[in-house]
Amino acid sequence: FQLFSTYQDARHGNGDMARMDARDYRAMVEDSTIDTSIFEYRRPDGSLIAVALVDNLSDGLSAVYSFFDPKEHKRCLGTYIILDLIAEAQAFEFPHIY
Repeated sequence: FQLFSTYQDARHGNGDMARMDARDYRAMVEDSTIDTSIFEYRRPDGSLIAVALVDNLSDGLSAVYSFFDPKEHKRCLGTYIILDLIAEAQAFEFPHIY
């Protein structure tokens, strides 16, 4: 939750999601009728740098929400996450990524 909160404050400070607390975040992640996965991206030291919340569909992956360490914005982690999800979909021979 800490990385999510840091990202929201830095990138979307006035948005509704910036007001989410840990319980709201947990509900966003866990309360779904769809099979959902969390993709975690970590530095070599194991610290969390980015996360993608992804719905697993019968014909592909749906990128629901992603966030990353705002101090690492120059690394284009949002783009990296999408490219990684495309590779993951291809590995499972899914025809689509949403």
